Parts: sequence; C-alpha cells; structure tokens
Amino acid sequence: DVVGPTVFDDGSLAGSNLITVTNSGDVECSPEFVITGHAEGIEGVNLTTGKGFRVRRVLEVGDTLRIDTDKRTFGVYVNDVAELVAMDPTSEYWSLVPGPNVLWWRGNTASGGEPIGGFTIRWREQFETP
Repeated sequence: DVVGPTVFDDGSLAGSNLITVTNSGDVECSPEFVITGHAEGIEGVNLTTGKGFRVRRVLEVGDTLRIDTDKRTFGVYVNDVAELVAMDPTSEYWSLVPGPNVLWWRGNTASGGEPIGGFTIRWREQFETP
C-alpha cells in the first residue's frame, strides 16, 4: 500500500519546515516528492540520515516538480517532462529508513515572506520479513 500523501504547505517566514513521517516497514523505502510553485531555493533534507537534495530550477506558479527516488522508476519531472538538470548535481536522493524520519524543508519566493506552493510526500512501505 502507498502511504500518504503527506501534504503540508510552507507558510513560515524564511520558508522552513520540519515534519516527521514514519516508515512502518522493516526496510528502507523510496519516497516520491511533489512540490508545487511558486518556489525557489528548494531544499529537502532527511535529518535522520543526513542526506539532502537541492533544486536549481525556479518553479513558477502552477509548476509541479516531481522527484521519484525509487531506483526502478527514478526520475525528476517538471510539469511531467523529464528534467534531471532541475536538480543540483550534488543532490542525494534519500530513502526513508524504518521508523520515524525527521524531514527539513526550505523554499523561498521572491520576497521570502509569502508561503511557497506546497509539498507532498508518498511512499510504499516495504517488508523484508513475511
């Protein structure tokens, strides 16, 4: 079963958010992130694992960025068009480890004072043991 979507908006000044999601499976799983514009300087870090990614592309109002981290279907898409160059080359496409994962998000708009679009996270829990 797919867990989520876990949806949250970034309505704080300087665009920062902490959210905890729990992988109830007993092995790591690969999340899918959907981020809607208007936003720039987007970063997502799994504080539990220390891995993070950065988006180089500015998302305009109405743009949708989808990051599929599953190794079998991996891809980065802007408005359903493949665009891996939207990401900083140092980005790490992190998984969700079993148990709670503390995630940190940052995004800005032109003034830095208004909320960005929104974030959605989905993942499929996986089990190694029957």
